[in-house]
Amino acid sequence: MQCDFSALMSPNQFREFIVDSLRQQAGKSLWIKVYSGNVDDWIRNVDRLVQRYGSHSMLLYFNPMPMADAKKLMAYAEEHWKDVKGTF
Repeated sequence: MQCDFSALMSPNQFREFIVDSLRQQAGKSLWIKVYSGNVDDWIRNVDRLVQRYGSHSMLLYFNPMPMADAKKLMAYAEEHWKDVKGTF
């Protein structure tokens, strides 16, 4: 499931109009495609989502990226998102 329209909304509008509908459609898991911005934006935005909703039911997809960005993301994930199920 993907919601490209959400890129045009504020975070508050996304929460008000999209999140509940996505949760109902996705069941107990929330798939999130992280693709706009740079690796620092990705980390900051995913951190905000994990703090708000927890990480136990999030499935994250990151677009292909340069190896340096991948290493930075992996190092951060291993240190801060240890409770996320699955693989990095």
